[in-house]
Amino acid sequence: MTPVSPTPLAGAEGYLSIVTMMRASFPDVQWKLVNMVADEHTVAVQWLCSGTFSGNAPFAGLAPNGRKFSTTVMNFYSVDDDGKIVDDVAATGIAGILQGIGAIP
Repeated sequence: MTPVSPTPLAGAEGYLSIVTMMRASFPDVQWKLVNMVADEHTVAVQWLCSGTFSGNAPFAGLAPNGRKFSTTVMNFYSVDDDGKIVDDVAATGIAGILQGIGAIP
């Protein structure tokens, strides 16, 4: 489950749906790698996600308002013995996005 979809998102199609949705609301959205730590079967990645709410699509029920956001996002990837990602648990930065665009104080 994600805060932006009532059904689980999986695979490349799920990833691309998030990117497409984010770009519709935040055309300049960027994810910058901040930190990465790994062991044999887990990779933890800290991202800095930022953008401007200036697209043509609403987000969290709000119309685009030109406000900027910047927040930290974490992902935990599980990899199999061949190095293929088999699971992705996102500790989303949705609260930081919502605060930045004025949806929450």
